[in-house]
Amino acid sequence: MKKCIWFFVAAIVLTSCNVSNEKKAERLIRQELNKVIVNIETYEPIETVVDSAFAPMTSAEMWRLLTGFPDQLKLYSKLEDEVSSAKRSMSIYANSHSAHSKEMYNQYKEKYDAASKRLEELEAKLTSLTDKIEELSKEEPYFNGYIVRHQYRYVTKDGEKTIGKHVFLMNKDLTAVEAMLDLEDEKVKALQEIINLFN
Repeated sequence: MKKCIWFFVAAIVLTSCNVSNEKKAERLIRQELNKVIVNIETYEPIETVVDSAFAPMTSAEMWRLLTGFPDQLKLYSKLEDEVSSAKRSMSIYANSHSAHSKEMYNQYKEKYDAASKRLEELEAKLTSLTDKIEELSKEEPYFNGYIVRHQYRYVTKDGEKTIGKHVFLMNKDLTAVEAMLDLEDEKVKALQEIINLFN
């Protein structure tokens, strides 16, 4: 009888210590979302999916590099437009000899030169960024933690009921969040569109 009781107690202790990965992840998620959800008391988990993560593709560094892409591409497009617009305006005043035309030409030339220089610098930065991503992607994959997809309900600060979707990168023992992506964020949506172009 004592043996049975001891076995039963041991089973309870082991069960209570063996908290599931989902529960560990959800504790961390709530802590992180507490920083971004104003009405945290309205937070209600819907689904949590925990999968193994393998660096380099699911490393915090790779996420940082990739999430920087949409802003860089948006700036690149803006600078291209500025260069093109300044060049067109320069051509309007290029063959005129009046003082006003020369002044306007010089103004647009300055804009053209400045935008061209920034565009050149950004091209170098984007090249460096893609080289770094390519370099990382060639590394041998290794287990570096967990990638956790989480969906939940909450009430916004404006009182609107909505659904949130996040992806978290967590460490190997599920004690810390290393990176977090809001799937409703415009930057992340833009990144998804870029990724879809290559699929």
